[in-house]
Amino acid sequence: MINELGGIPDGAVCYTVDPKTEAPKGFFAKLFAKKPELIFTDEYFVEKAKAMEAYGAKIITLKDMAGLVNPARIASLMPKLKAAVNVDVDFHTHCTPGYGLASSLMAILHGVDILDTNIWWFGEGSAAPAIELVYVFAKKLGVEIEANMEAVGRIRDELYNVRKELAAFDLHKDDFPRAFDPLTDVLPAEVDALFDQAIDAARNNDEATLLDKCHAIEAYFGFPKPNLLVKEAEVPGGM
Repeated sequence: MINELGGIPDGAVCYTVDPKTEAPKGFFAKLFAKKPELIFTDEYFVEKAKAMEAYGAKIITLKDMAGLVNPARIASLMPKLKAAVNVDVDFHTHCTPGYGLASSLMAILHGVDILDTNIWWFGEGSAAPAIELVYVFAKKLGVEIEANMEAVGRIRDELYNVRKELAAFDLHKDDFPRAFDPLTDVLPAEVDALFDQAIDAARNNDEATLLDKCHAIEAYFGFPKPNLLVKEAEVPGGM
């Protein structure tokens, strides 16, 4: 029906992880323990995507509501999604537990068509990655961004005041990130190098280094640190 009415149906494959299991204790318990059956495998998500395309979806979004998809999983899952469907693949994630920026870079390297972002003053933290940081990565990779970054800059100026007005609801109202315009500002050499090092780590599937460099980038700009409670508890999105 959405297609008939001239809209663009976007099917969201909602990402989550299997429950954690405690390792069996004792020699015989370990010897005879059954491996837990995984539900949320790459194939599970691929089949959901294929079914949505068959219904008529014109975009398939890997929707990671809680930001739980780590870069290594994106390196495994994104190529399978791209190979399985004939429509654009979108990646939607959050930075809450600290994976968002790194996983977005990994998604770009593995051919994602669309990447959901937020504009600077509302980016990172519990939100999606900041488009300005994604833009720096894209420029270094020679990847075209179709967003009008000059328009993004004008919106960014307006959003600063909007966030000020929402201070009563802001967990970080006294801790704004430092201002940054990727079209005009020159990064210090050591910060610019962090972007290059993150790209190299992503290409080499070195997740630990990739996360370390992305967290250093976020720390330089003053974005919130990863929420380790969400990371360890693996709290589903919306809860």
